[in-house]
Amino acid sequence: MICPRCSVAEISPVTNRCELCGYTQLGTAAVAVQAPIANEVLETVQNELADRFELQVLVRHERGSTLYLARDLEDDRLVSLRLIPRQGPVEGPLIHRFAQAATLAAQLRHPHLIPLRKHGVTTSLLWYSTDVVKSRTLGMTLEGADPMPLARTLELLEQAASGLEYLHRNAVVHGGLGCETILVDGEGWVRVSDPGTAAAIYRAAGPGVGWEALLDLPCAAPELLDRRLMGPAADQYSLAAVAYRCLAGQPPFTGDSVESIRRDRTGVIPALRDLRSDLPPHVETAILRALRDEPAERFGSALDFVAVLSGAAVRQSSAMLVPSVRPSGAPMMVGQPGQRSRGRWRLAIAAITVGVLATAGGWAYSRMQRAGDAGWAEGPTPAPVMAPPTAAPTAGTTPSPSGADAARDPGADVGPVAPAVVAPAPAQPVAPPATLFVNATPWGSLYVDDRLIGNTPQVNLRVAAGTHRLRIVRDGFAPWVREVDLGEGDVLRLTDIVLDPIRQ
Repeated sequence: MICPRCSVAEISPVTNRCELCGYTQLGTAAVAVQAPIANEVLETVQNELADRFELQVLVRHERGSTLYLARDLEDDRLVSLRLIPRQGPVEGPLIHRFAQAATLAAQLRHPHLIPLRKHGVTTSLLWYSTDVVKSRTLGMTLEGADPMPLARTLELLEQAASGLEYLHRNAVVHGGLGCETILVDGEGWVRVSDPGTAAAIYRAAGPGVGWEALLDLPCAAPELLDRRLMGPAADQYSLAAVAYRCLAGQPPFTGDSVESIRRDRTGVIPALRDLRSDLPPHVETAILRALRDEPAERFGSALDFVAVLSGAAVRQSSAMLVPSVRPSGAPMMVGQPGQRSRGRWRLAIAAITVGVLATAGGWAYSRMQRAGDAGWAEGPTPAPVMAPPTAAPTAGTTPSPSGADAARDPGADVGPVAPAVVAPAPAQPVAPPATLFVNATPWGSLYVDDRLIGNTPQVNLRVAAGTHRLRIVRDGFAPWVREVDLGEGDVLRLTDIVLDPIRQ
């Protein structure tokens, strides 16, 4: 029988224990789960992937894909293998965008993301493999259960939002976030799966060919369903839909097709407080704002949304950068504040952002080009925390007389002095800075040497070589403090920090 905790591996009849997640069967309490391998899928894999994978156990069969526990024959290891049957013609643009999204996802490393390992396209399938995680989908957890307590919901959402923030800082929009792509293990640790892949396939395919089955439609942002330009606010919308389902026990919208979801969105979302009178008013207010149709009317980030959902005030507005398009078609970056931009404000924000881009060089544009269908690139990486250079004399200043001149005629009136010609100092090699990756659960504000850097996670944070004091603070939690000694070019990853709550 299949383990009821991880729904992946079989429970050993000898030890009554799941060798994958450690679940132990108590008496006859374990639940038997059928795990057949569909004949048509098995035949397809044998014909097209037999030299790469050996199917072991059917984990889940979903509307648009099938997930197996399989053995990667090349690496001789167990992996999760997702098989996506072709829903009509798979042409060059679709294959290109799928490969581009999968390649980006394979480069991501974060405690709350599931790494993608390999991907490919065959005659009948699109496929990709990931690491095996000992967890169940949030959808499986919610199925048939009572609405989730607010505290438990916030624990899950904060971890998911941390992973999303990392994606956004790396110019990736998940796009397909929903209850089936949020996985939770037995200890409550959250991992987000499939970043960018489902959204890339759906956006590249033409309408009405069935690829929408890959999406969690009740959680999909309007801009994704309409195939409009999509930014980080799309993931915030999906996270708010997940929050609503956790707290209400039902999704905010219903429907099994894009058209039915669009029709349902023209109505009124069932009032959350009518379903859960125990929830404070700010919870419903935060969710409704994050579920607004216009991305610019949502919160500045997914972390801001979760902060307000928990009752904390957002201390500083984090302006969202989403891509816009010039009339000529050349991309540019336009800042989107927390409310809809109009008229002169758009021009002012565009002018400021163009200045920022000029300062940052081509970084943001190149990241957006790499992200492809992810469709969004964040602004430049924060400036390195470097010691200020010693000021050098500039041409045109009056130099002080040398000691020899002063001794020769201490009372002499120097009079007008011609501008000094300062020989340029020889170029000094610039010491390579160190790089920090910092993440905390729950998220907090990171200070480096008492300088506020921003909320965690922080990715590719450049600091000067030497000793630095790191501090992470958040209301209701004990500060996390550590001194680190970094050499030139060092890379330090502090991604498993857990903040301790202050006991009242």
